[in-house]
Amino acid sequence: MAVVGLRNQMHGAGQGGDILHGALMGLTCFAAGEGGGWLGGKIKMGWGGQLTVVSVLGGTVAELGGGNFANGAMTAAFAFLFNHLGHTIYEQSEEAFLACLEMADNANSLVGSKDDDDHCNWFLRDQMQKVGIYPENRGTISAGEWGDPNIKNIGGWIIVDVSYPVQNGDIMAFKKRYSNATGHCAIVYIETDKSGSTSIRQIYTGSGKHIVRKGPVWRPKDATWIRRRFFGTPKK
Repeated sequence: MAVVGLRNQMHGAGQGGDILHGALMGLTCFAAGEGGGWLGGKIKMGWGGQLTVVSVLGGTVAELGGGNFANGAMTAAFAFLFNHLGHTIYEQSEEAFLACLEMADNANSLVGSKDDDDHCNWFLRDQMQKVGIYPENRGTISAGEWGDPNIKNIGGWIIVDVSYPVQNGDIMAFKKRYSNATGHCAIVYIETDKSGSTSIRQIYTGSGKHIVRKGPVWRPKDATWIRRRFFGTPKK
């Protein structure tokens, strides 16, 4: 939406409108869109503060262009609310980030070795518990639960979309009914080869085989991967 707003304002300027006004309105659209999240992250401003700043900016730009302050402020506020309050932006703490990296490294060091776990969700549970990021007061969570898109948050493990780049220690899972399982789940590990190329791998156990395996990301045609990231506080 921000890019569209900027394009439209600059197009208006090119058709004879005021170039400065067009540029300022484009910046307002950016602030109301992607820039709102950037602004809040840079100066640790909450949603209320961001909304106030964006509204004032929109009103000021409107007045500079000969328009009405209230109308400009309202337009910018609606743009901000549409862009940002339709979904929640999560920020992972450094402590949580490092715990996830440690889990992924631990799991990678076990690849090829024998393991007591012969279910993917058991392996996941044990690796999370080692670094203190397994959901508290929960028994063994099934693969189907990890892969259920309707369960947005499992003890701090929250579903993330493509706007969050894949990183080591994320969880990938899908829900599917098998005769002996409810789906599949695995630890994400990003591997770099000698040429510097990277590939996303999954580390897991399962199918009655007590071996820790690492391989490409796969899924049945009738299943959909979801990805989770830990945004809670590690308990160690």
